[in-house]
Amino acid sequence: MQGVDRSMEQGRNPQAARDHNRSLMLRLVRDRGPISRAELARASLLSKPAVTDIVDGLIQHELVRETVKGDAAVGRKPMLLEINREAMWAIGIDLSRDHVDLLITDLMGSVCRFMSRRISFDDEDEGYPERVAKCVTDVIRDSGVPASRIAGIGVGYPMPLSHVRRMIVCDGQMVGWKTVQLKQLIEREFGVPVYLDNDANVAALHERWHGVADSFRDYLFILVGNGVGMGIVLGGAVYRGASGIAGEIGHMSIDPDGPQCLCGSRGCLETLVSVPCLLSEVAQAGGVAEPRTGVQWASPALDDVVGRALAGDPIVTSAVGEMTKRLAVAVTNLVNTFNPEAVVIGGPIARLGDCLMIPFREAMAARAHPLFADKTRLVLSRYSQDAVARGAAMLVVEDFFESPQRYVPELAGTQVNGRFQLS
Repeated sequence: MQGVDRSMEQGRNPQAARDHNRSLMLRLVRDRGPISRAELARASLLSKPAVTDIVDGLIQHELVRETVKGDAAVGRKPMLLEINREAMWAIGIDLSRDHVDLLITDLMGSVCRFMSRRISFDDEDEGYPERVAKCVTDVIRDSGVPASRIAGIGVGYPMPLSHVRRMIVCDGQMVGWKTVQLKQLIEREFGVPVYLDNDANVAALHERWHGVADSFRDYLFILVGNGVGMGIVLGGAVYRGASGIAGEIGHMSIDPDGPQCLCGSRGCLETLVSVPCLLSEVAQAGGVAEPRTGVQWASPALDDVVGRALAGDPIVTSAVGEMTKRLAVAVTNLVNTFNPEAVVIGGPIARLGDCLMIPFREAMAARAHPLFADKTRLVLSRYSQDAVARGAAMLVVEDFFESPQRYVPELAGTQVNGRFQLS
């Protein structure tokens, strides 16, 4: 009988085992805290002396702290443990196509400072990484967080940053594209690890930790904004594919005779389903007017369209309904492919609320395969402007809990080099 290929499996040396157990303790305290040492031992299947040794080290390095005493049926009440959420901090950056949002969160994801700066990729690209680095300096200074306690920086970005200038964020080079070498400059400037991922992936991560997807392990997050992207979460982890570009559905062609896309193809999803597409269709239909004068807006903003949709404007609701039908074509194929527990619709388009989801659910019901019709939940994200930036910060936080010794080298028995200083 053919067994599982275990040729690449390796054992763990004592230090690797200690690192693994320490990470496990941290994650248990994060997920179940406040929690006692005895409960940690039961949950981890480690001995009480081993748990005590690990916890004492985490307390010594101020990553875990003792808090109120818990209840006990008999005997002395146990001292409970919780994460010292301000032991370290993470920076999250959302590189949108026309602005940059930055924020700082603690180890539990709570935001202490948010900042937004308008930067357009299509108007100016020279010195762009340096301007982002200046924003990082500003948000740290304004937050009051000690620079020495910044664990790392996560960056969420659209793919591509700019069709017009053919700009992408990338570590290396891609033929025919201008690459923005953001990671190298920021790591060199601030001396902390920098993690890059596309905006849909980090928004999906945000939904898992702080949004509507906290009870799902297999779900698709569809981000509809200036374009369309998808974050794929399988088994509780973001799936990125062999080259890290899984989920780039914006250029999935759903109408071969549709409008030409900037990528050169026709009928790409983001030419038919996006905020700019919706605004354009509403404007062409003359569907939004200035409330006081009745003058038609040539270029309505999303705020205007959302307001008219919520008021039941027939032209706006018709345009939204047509867009949801096109979105349902793509999502039906994705559901048939991935068989997820849920599909979460998010991004700025989520501001439409039930005006979006009611026709979308109807369109999905009309197209759904009988095997999947009642198996996949369709969920609307609770839209927030900082979702991508918060998800980007979670790239740092997740890695911290997996490998705390990378951020607190004393845990691995090494000395800490001085952290960066703000000039």
